[in-house]
Amino acid sequence: MAWLEQNKPALANQLKALPWVSDGVDDSEREAAEALIEAAVWYPVSFSALLEKPWVGDSITQHETTAIRRIRWAAKDAPELAQEILQKSWVQDGIARDEAAVIYYLYWTVRAEDETLQQAVVEKAIEILAMPFLDTVESPDALAVRSLERFEDAGSEAFLELMSHPTLGDGITDEEAKTVVLLGATNEKKPESVPVLLDGNGVYREERTIDLPYSGETLLAVIRLRNRVNDNMNRLEHAVRSAEGFMGESLTTNYVAWYFDEATSSPTTPGTNYQAHITSKPYFDDPNDDRWSNTPLHIAHEVGHYYWTGSSNQRWIREGGADLLAYLSENDRSGRPIESHRSECTFFDNISELEAADPERGTDQYRCYYALGSRLFVDLYHSLGADTFEQGFRSLYLKRLQDDPYDDCEGTGLGICHVEAAFRAGASDDVAGRVDEVLDRWYGPRP
Repeated sequence: MAWLEQNKPALANQLKALPWVSDGVDDSEREAAEALIEAAVWYPVSFSALLEKPWVGDSITQHETTAIRRIRWAAKDAPELAQEILQKSWVQDGIARDEAAVIYYLYWTVRAEDETLQQAVVEKAIEILAMPFLDTVESPDALAVRSLERFEDAGSEAFLELMSHPTLGDGITDEEAKTVVLLGATNEKKPESVPVLLDGNGVYREERTIDLPYSGETLLAVIRLRNRVNDNMNRLEHAVRSAEGFMGESLTTNYVAWYFDEATSSPTTPGTNYQAHITSKPYFDDPNDDRWSNTPLHIAHEVGHYYWTGSSNQRWIREGGADLLAYLSENDRSGRPIESHRSECTFFDNISELEAADPERGTDQYRCYYALGSRLFVDLYHSLGADTFEQGFRSLYLKRLQDDPYDDCEGTGLGICHVEAAFRAGASDDVAGRVDEVLDRWYGPRP
């Protein structure tokens, strides 16, 4: 700021005049303030355009911070894209979650994997921004941009070829965006399905709009490569309602797409929540398959990953948290007891041993993340009771979203420190003792 005040005092005064800056920048505003300072120093055109937006003068939200930061970096790497973003009608009146996601993933798209194709990718990103599906922004649109960024990340040349396909080349529509959502992950795991999805023949989409207490209007979609009618849409709705109801927080999207194909994260993985959509093996959609009865538990687990996700999370928390939501969903749907259905981990005595193990142990080790994580949370649920557990579980989730300055735990990459803090905060000696007993049993020695 000192350099800006000395060398560009007019811009510095504009920044200092913002109400949320003039009364002192707090921790939640610091990132946005730093990005605006950087923009003023190096990219004054983008800085001035940002300050023209009324929402920049109001209190800054996390979504608006994301937009400011990515526009600042786009001004460096793709200044034409930055200017086009700043001209969009939906950037004028505040930045909602899905709008921030579009800006975020468009920026990462232009960080081309093949530098020789950088300019071509930038030009294509500008074309995408001008397409009909981004005239306004809803969850399918944001997830489609996320999917396209993933496609480019796998190869710039293939991305440019994709965008020249007749289905996309003439401009993605809102309807087409719902299918584009699937392309990024499918391209990585089963590329032969991409032309099928683009062509649309033999692709069946069943949709249902529901109203949720926290997320509001949410579109559910079941997408198949064969024409079937079964109960899976009802199962999906139940899983979504159950997860949101217990977490007491909105989903991360208003478009939940469940796609049946072999394009899961590995050949042995039954299903994967890619955050843009969920992919499950086709046998979960076949009432004649012996595994059909496991579909409700399976989809409830994958829906649970809308809350319990992120590469920074400890895997046992991520998988154990999703499992817990699945058990609650199935208990509510069918009366199934709330208990772990995972095979016991025979390779490690507790989670601390698992964390310290060689990460190359492979499938057997990965199964232990599920087995031990789910048992720890189920044990906490029964030891603390539903209400006390729910409070701690929600608290743990919020620590994943934002660093808690009062818990003495580092960052939002959850670990045992965060679990202990979430479930012991404000607890009576009796409850704290029960928490310690469960953590000692399943985690082992704590740092």
